[in-house]
Order: sequence, then structure tokens, then C-alpha cells
Amino acid sequence: MREADTRAADHGADASGRLRAQANAFCAFASSFGEPGQKHPARVLWQQRVDAVHACEGEGLRWPDGAESAALLLWSALFGRFALWTSTFERHDQNELTTGDWPTESSAGLQPPVPSLRHG
Repeated sequence: MREADTRAADHGADASGRLRAQANAFCAFASSFGEPGQKHPARVLWQQRVDAVHACEGEGLRWPDGAESAALLLWSALFGRFALWTSTFERHDQNELTTGDWPTESSAGLQPPVPSLRHG
């Protein structure tokens, strides 16, 4: 991603163009896993997330941009939170992942990417 950022900067891209280049580089990297059309476990999880959001709609909840967009935002937030939890912090206490009780000393002031997912 740093290479993509550097290449974009060398071609005169502004900050948003450089960020876009990094995102595209990550997507190219991530898409190299698995075969297109293959039933990937992530596809099954994605469908479960979409179904869960639609079930919430069935109970009267609505999202301004629709269920698919809400599912995508939720998926992204959960994946990001998990990725940070597994790679950024030295401790791997599952309660930190599910309660939002993130370590403060090792996080160097970072805030969790999404609020607590537990009720109460």
C-alpha cells in the first residue's frame, strides 16, 4: 500500500487520490485469495449479515441508505475491529473485542473503530 501511495504521489495525486490508490492496492491484494466464483466462507458470512439486517427491517428498523449498505458498513466495521484486535494490540482478550474495553497503554491513544457491540 505504501508503494501505491508513493506511485500516486509521484503522479500528482492529492491526499484523497493517494488514499484511493492505497484502497485499490489492498483490494487487489485481498482479491488474490481464492478463485472467482468459488463458494468462499466470507460469502456465506456476508449472506448471513445481509439476512440479519433484513430481519431487523422486518421488526421496523430502517437505514437511510438501505439494508445492503447497512450490512456493508457493519461488515466493514466488524472486520476492521477484528483486524485491529488481532494485529495491533499485544493482548488478545476476547472481552476486549466484544465489549469495547480496549487496552489504553498499548493502543497509544487509538479509539476502538466501533462502539461496544454488547447490550447493557
